[in-house]
Amino acid sequence: MNKQDTTQIGDEFEERAYNFLKDRFDKVIWLSKSDRKSHADFQVFKNGESFLIDAKSNKTGIYHKKDLDYIVTQVDGDIYIEDLIEVRGNIFEREEERRNILPKITKELEQNQDGLTIQELSNNTEISRNTIVKFLAKLEGANRLEIRIVGMAKLYKLKETRKWKDMK
Repeated sequence: MNKQDTTQIGDEFEERAYNFLKDRFDKVIWLSKSDRKSHADFQVFKNGESFLIDAKSNKTGIYHKKDLDYIVTQVDGDIYIEDLIEVRGNIFEREEERRNILPKITKELEQNQDGLTIQELSNNTEISRNTIVKFLAKLEGANRLEIRIVGMAKLYKLKETRKWKDMK
């Protein structure tokens, strides 16, 4: 697909988005069709308020545009409008959740000195097995994990680390 084809697809989607917005707002200005230098595709008005909207056939690269209010996107050919504050909030919640995974796993391992299987860690922390495996690999790479094979099971436990005050 060449650049001209991509542009045409983008223009077709913007036209569909424009028609979608016309039915829902009092006034719609198609910014990307005018000579204005704006990163938003549309400015819309409803009940005297003004909003900036970007039209994206997918949701990549939109979250850093802080002054946008909404995005118009499509899923399986259907057009949707999404509140960017809500979308950004969901992204930050997932990021915050991701940051809390390693402390949850290490805390669980600290509380179970005999070691735990991946399934036990998953059940105890309510984190998926795949995510547990990913973070255990990070701990193993940092040389913070002992792995003991018992029958067909692998038990994972944190290596004992000596604290500076213990070394004196």
